[in-house]
Amino acid sequence: MLIDSSKLKQVRKSRGWSQDLLAKTSGLALRSIQRIEASGNASAESVLAICAAMDIKPTELESVKNPISVKWTRREIMQGFIIIGLFIGLIGSMFVMASQPIHYLDAPTFIFTTCLMLLFTALSFGMKALVDALIGIKYLFAQEFTGGKKAQLLVKMYQAQITFFYGAAVIVFLIGLVAIMNGIPESFEENNLMDMLTSSVSVILMPFLYATLLCEGILRPLKIKLENCDISL
Repeated sequence: MLIDSSKLKQVRKSRGWSQDLLAKTSGLALRSIQRIEASGNASAESVLAICAAMDIKPTELESVKNPISVKWTRREIMQGFIIIGLFIGLIGSMFVMASQPIHYLDAPTFIFTTCLMLLFTALSFGMKALVDALIGIKYLFAQEFTGGKKAQLLVKMYQAQITFFYGAAVIVFLIGLVAIMNGIPESFEENNLMDMLTSSVSVILMPFLYATLLCEGILRPLKIKLENCDISL
């Protein structure tokens, strides 16, 4: 988690404590204290140990809000609509080229895979961070903006969500595979069995299709854009 390192230094110095004394009192290594004060990055356990040592509340070390600043113009809004249109057109063309478009529609698989990814995100970063990540999708349509610690946190979350999405796809694939193997009757004829397996494999591959579309079409471009925005710390 991110804390305001300047606040930590201020509180420590106001008590006349050295970094070494804070390290000994909190039970952390001196190098950990130095790293936390330099970067502002600390685990929840480290923050609690430091706050307990100095008898302060964790909220007193909260990072100063450094929101992402976007200059929305009519041109950027129109470009956003164009991007959305291209994405929808790409998906639509996939259905048009398919001989049976209905095979690409599997709402339960899409919902279950997406919910797994959101659950993993909430468990890793918390509900507030999950909401920030969902709202942050709007930055995909911004052309020029500045970001700070919030942008850096979003980059970490979107990178994690990409991993979570593909991981969720693997889980759904394995669930489908087990269901298929357990659902094969012993009396099935070989030809019918092959037809069933071919149809089933195409279904259990759907979570990978959905994960790839959302990760490579939305999350990764958004992550790259935030990584390359003008940083204002």
